[in-house]
Amino acid sequence: MKTRKGKIMLVLAAAIAVIAALGIVVHSSRTQAERYISEKEANKYKLEDTTVPEATPTPAPTAIPGPDKVDVMIQRGIALDRMSEEDADALCSLVKQANRMIESNVIYYGFFQRLADPDDLLWNCFEQTGEVQIGWFYDGKISKPDVMKEENLTEDEFCEKYGEPIVMYNDHDAEDFAQMLEQCRDTVVNEALRSDLQYVIDEVRLAAETHDVTHVEKMYHVLHDMDYFLLNYRLDTEGQYIRDKSTISKYYGVLAVYGEQHE
Repeated sequence: MKTRKGKIMLVLAAAIAVIAALGIVVHSSRTQAERYISEKEANKYKLEDTTVPEATPTPAPTAIPGPDKVDVMIQRGIALDRMSEEDADALCSLVKQANRMIESNVIYYGFFQRLADPDDLLWNCFEQTGEVQIGWFYDGKISKPDVMKEENLTEDEFCEKYGEPIVMYNDHDAEDFAQMLEQCRDTVVNEALRSDLQYVIDEVRLAAETHDVTHVEKMYHVLHDMDYFLLNYRLDTEGQYIRDKSTISKYYGVLAVYGEQHE
């Protein structure tokens, strides 16, 4: 990747970069090194819009009532039976962290909308480690359509001439995440839970291979149900501090451990 003075660095301390957060901290050497872009400054600059408005993600399964806490605790005990406490904790932690990362990006950063475009630079996170470009940043005072027309530029040429690459540091790509899940899967005795984990592993690899957002969505649905309705039930604790519970309380019904079918 070309390095140039003034590029934007997004540094994200994420354990799982395949589900990395989008654009949290931005540093720019154009004006003042190592500073955050404030809300006021955001009016001067804008990120290159890489969403695909007309693209519609795969519809999620029809919402159905999820199991209550008692049922979850019973099923959790069955799913984690004969696992060591250390291995069970590692699995629960990985699933919780993965679900939280995707969830926050879905709610705040248009995660699925961006990945609906197979050419979106965010897909680089699935395939690369180290410094990874995930978008473009340019002066908001510039009228992109007008400049492209006046100078007869393609979108790529405009970004190369007027934009600066948005870069994040990626510790792990999709294959790394798949291998983390495999390590956890190998400690699981319950066949249904092993099946659920294998399904996520397969979807992670298919997403990286095909750049098809439906595989990311399917992966998320299983991780979501596995987190909130199997391994880390917390709707009665953390949930009480969340005004809009529509996301965390949603149940997709896709876990083999409950005798359900994967999508």
